[in-house]
Amino acid sequence: MAPVIQRQLNYACIIFEGNAMSNIGFLALPVAMLTDSIRSATPMLIPEFQPAAMPIMERTLDGQIAVVTGAAGGLGSALVRSLVRRNAIVAGCDLNIEKIPNVSSDGGVVYPYRLDMRDLGDIERGIEAITTNHGNVDILIHAAVRHFPSEVGKEARPFIDHSPAQVLETLAVAVTGPTLLTQLVCKKMVERGTGRIVFTGSMHRNGTAGLVMYAAAKAYINALARGLFLELREYDIISSVANPGGMNTGLHWHRHSWMLDPSIVAETIVQQIALPSNVALLSFDMVPHDPAHPDGF
Repeated sequence: MAPVIQRQLNYACIIFEGNAMSNIGFLALPVAMLTDSIRSATPMLIPEFQPAAMPIMERTLDGQIAVVTGAAGGLGSALVRSLVRRNAIVAGCDLNIEKIPNVSSDGGVVYPYRLDMRDLGDIERGIEAITTNHGNVDILIHAAVRHFPSEVGKEARPFIDHSPAQVLETLAVAVTGPTLLTQLVCKKMVERGTGRIVFTGSMHRNGTAGLVMYAAAKAYINALARGLFLELREYDIISSVANPGGMNTGLHWHRHSWMLDPSIVAETIVQQIALPSNVALLSFDMVPHDPAHPDGF
């Protein structure tokens, strides 16, 4: 099992390849941790490991049709920019289309689409419009999320304080909508025998007080991504999930210097999409490296 190291921005990504599902893993760490943690620990676990970085050839995204949900949000807009920089044709989907980045590159461009993840009919019409206007979807990235804070200045809303309507809306945007949209896109990907799907999970996926609904939705997303990875890989369709820790986005009322920059998270996600087709990444966690906040939340 040979590891491959990729160093980009402030993060070092270590990818372990293998034939069995249990031998596929991905770890994203701040570069500052590489010397202390990886170079010291990995040789004991993997004798053939060498600290020197090995190059990874990226697939081109030129002309690829990418759909990004939640494209007006902090992470979604960063994903749009990262994809366009790689010359992808991006369909940015959100209810607030005026906030979707209007960016372009030599070959990349973004087209805004109003899409309500709570409405199956709207999802179906949106995908039909995207495929009619641009062609079949090559890349699908889910960044839409719905979170109800308790009150101004406080992020945590107790589970019992969610109204039935808020519970249903959270599940519609973060669970039901992404599932139905993925199913629609997957049918075409299976016919064509190729595709990339990325879900946005969270380090809260194992449950967090005050974020019960949000965390439960992210746990489902992780299970969905893993199941699809196993079911669809025979068609060269790779499903994966990114689980970032605290990010400086609209989801967090309080901002801290130690939080992740959404542009770095987006760049890491798009980098793994651009990896060669023989490298399959199922899931990866990203946490800020700050001794004062070791859990990264």
